[in-house]
Amino acid sequence: MNTAGAELEPSVSHNGRELYFSTNRPGSIVNPTNGLPSQDIWVCTRESTSEPWSEPQPVTVLNSPFHDGRPWLSWNNLSIYFFSARPGNVSPRFDIWMATREKVRGSQ
Repeated sequence: MNTAGAELEPSVSHNGRELYFSTNRPGSIVNPTNGLPSQDIWVCTRESTSEPWSEPQPVTVLNSPFHDGRPWLSWNNLSIYFFSARPGNVSPRFDIWMATREKVRGSQ
């Protein structure tokens, strides 16, 4: 799952079936201020902890053209927390963001 880009800040779900991380690998959103790939949140999944990880995929619903990082999945897998350098943030650089998702029937 590694590339020549910066793969940072891995976070594994408590059931060991999802791995979130931050990367500026090819396929990340281009930052309009410098024309380079931004640091985005990506995920790998697997059916069980004895299976290999899937190919990483960008979490497009969370990513912006600016630095998004340090993803952390809540214990119940329903909330993900991360920081972002989006324009309009309250702080001069990064703010903390949270997104929620619904539990899929049959998932753990």
